[in-house]
Amino acid sequence: MQCSSRSPPPLPADSVYTSCYCEENVYLLAQALSSQAATDENGPWDLFVVFISNNGKTVALWNQKAHKDFIIWDYHVILALRPTTASRRIGTSEDTITDASEAWVYDFDTRLPVPCRWQGTLRTYSLNDWFLISFLFLTLFRVIHAAAYLDHFASDRSHMVSIRDPSDPVSPYSPYRAPPPTSSVLCGPKAKELGINNNLMDSYVSMTLPSRGHATPERADGIRGAGAELTYGQVMDVAGFVRWISGEKA
Repeated sequence: MQCSSRSPPPLPADSVYTSCYCEENVYLLAQALSSQAATDENGPWDLFVVFISNNGKTVALWNQKAHKDFIIWDYHVILALRPTTASRRIGTSEDTITDASEAWVYDFDTRLPVPCRWQGTLRTYSLNDWFLISFLFLTLFRVIHAAAYLDHFASDRSHMVSIRDPSDPVSPYSPYRAPPPTSSVLCGPKAKELGINNNLMDSYVSMTLPSRGHATPERADGIRGAGAELTYGQVMDVAGFVRWISGEKA
């Protein structure tokens, strides 16, 4: 299948950014780009939200604004964009792209251009230094279609609530470890229907690679489990993520 070169939608000038709340920044960006991507004359595009973390919540990221070399985050969230003609539902065997350069990544916290081609972004996330950090800072990726993320994500921001140190009464106290967004907390319509007001850590950040032959049954929309045990998308290691975003078949 032949794919012509396409320019991705630019980062909207009115994009909302709050430091340390990457999951909300990407949620709002996905909202802004979803309708635009469907009608873009250079598109259309498919959007995916990508959580980057590991079991120890110690993932090494490069080229982040927070540090000139690399920084250890508990998790990070970016937006990935691929041409619709090249996209496929995760887990199926439909045709995929032959030109991997047409996939793009949006990361509010990178020092690289936004958006940038996925290859440059993955260098940000340790491919060059993979063998040095593979044991301590193994990188895992949870890939969720943006539409599912917008429907099902919910956060009450409790993961950012500070615990005051009673032995240090002099220091100023803030209820949050980082100032929260001024907007209301986010809760997708499907999350509201299920009575879920916070699933950030359990359904998105927490991730384990599925055992071969023992994968949890998955619905067509990438949702697994039931009730409080719902998880979304598919977890991949670096090699699996490269295959997915480059359009290779599983």
